[in-house]
Amino acid sequence: MSYTLNSVPGPNLALDAKAAFTVDLVTEPGNVIVLDAQAVGPPGPKGDTGAPGTPGGAVGAAGGVLAGTYPDPGFAQDMATQAELNGVNAAAVHLTGAETVAGVKTFSAPVVVTGASVSVGSLPAQSGTVRLPNGTSISARNAANSADLVLLDTDPSDNTNVRGSTNLYLQVGVGFKLALHATYGELADGYPLAFGTTSGSNIGTGPLQKMGFYGAVPIVRPTATPVAAVDPATTMALVNDVRAKLIALGLIS
Repeated sequence: MSYTLNSVPGPNLALDAKAAFTVDLVTEPGNVIVLDAQAVGPPGPKGDTGAPGTPGGAVGAAGGVLAGTYPDPGFAQDMATQAELNGVNAAAVHLTGAETVAGVKTFSAPVVVTGASVSVGSLPAQSGTVRLPNGTSISARNAANSADLVLLDTDPSDNTNVRGSTNLYLQVGVGFKLALHATYGELADGYPLAFGTTSGSNIGTGPLQKMGFYGAVPIVRPTATPVAAVDPATTMALVNDVRAKLIALGLIS
């Protein structure tokens, strides 16, 4: 076995951090290299003064770039990780900017929209807070979780339809005030109808519209009423005619 330190052989290998040095270790088969850094020899004599060194370069400007080569074994992995992050970034949804998001997204917390509107579909309305295309609907899930219930939609005739699967209730405050059932409408008990005092309102808008009260079969407006009574005979005829018509309307029985 042999070793050299600046071409000077010796029994121990001492490394002086202040001196430039080269180390060549050559081993023969069966030999063991031992570096003994514990034994330190006495200081040597002072050497001759060396020649003046070359003046240093100018001081660089503050904030300069430190150049060098760093053979970091993780550098290649860092570059691969960065490339992967760039790919993830390209496919991510960002906090700002216009982007198109595909696929079903499930949110585990409430979704808050602070913009001016929410648009649904490819041809939504151009105004309004919630903008839907024509022919679309707003639906809810039924209590049995077995079907969807359409609540509101528009049709090709530009009608807006408010729907109820079985009953449709209009509620103001506590409890409903108006209910529409499959075969009849219902006004809440103690909830009267009020009419204007300027023009008033009609119940029925034409003589051929049928009407009935208290469950009577609806009929058109009665006609052929006798002339005003002038004697006992015409009075009796008029009273009997009015009685018959009131019965037919269901107002008396």
